[in-house]
Amino acid sequence: MKEDSALLIDLRLEGKSAVFFGGGRIAERKVRKLLERGAQITVVSRRFTEGLLELANRGKIELVEADLDKEASVIPDRVSGAGVVITAMDSPKLNARIAQAARDEGVLVCAVDMPALSDFYFPAVACMGSIRVGICTDGKSPLMSRLLRERIERVLTKEDSLQVELQHYVRGLAKERVHESELRREILYEIAGDPEIKRLLLEDKLEEAKKLARKTVERV
Repeated sequence: MKEDSALLIDLRLEGKSAVFFGGGRIAERKVRKLLERGAQITVVSRRFTEGLLELANRGKIELVEADLDKEASVIPDRVSGAGVVITAMDSPKLNARIAQAARDEGVLVCAVDMPALSDFYFPAVACMGSIRVGICTDGKSPLMSRLLRERIERVLTKEDSLQVELQHYVRGLAKERVHESELRREILYEIAGDPEIKRLLLEDKLEEAKKLARKTVERV
């Protein structure tokens, strides 16, 4: 993949198949991330971490025990029909073979720590409520991604999260009452900058902030 050619997107995987090759700690961390997003997960490996075995025992994921050095046919069989493929094998040759099999099937693939073989990366994500900020370094430095995520998490506040919920509410109101898109945008900016509304959000009074914001919309 050429540098700076990647597009940061918010990919919805709920109900979609995610196939992992490799059952180590790196795979487990990424499996847990995708489980949070509702993906249907299969992990193919010779061995599995205790965490992956526990998830399988709870019916959260499917495990397929296979020695891919000896059972090469498992790769195309499992890649076919997948939504995404993530390979985290110890063998670079196996990772390359899996990545190529995914590409042959038109399936997006992430080869962990091998950006040249990957169609996408797992960004470090700073979260606050509905806010998610992804940090990606084109696979060059996971450490810097993590440090930048921690810095951003120190900047995000509960007020920011509540402002997102308020703006979501106000957008719905404004669409019903205001037909001009430019005027709607002005109203949203006015509410975002209103000092009284900011005070209410700082005090965790979202419902009161909604009432005040509604009055602003209804004045139009």
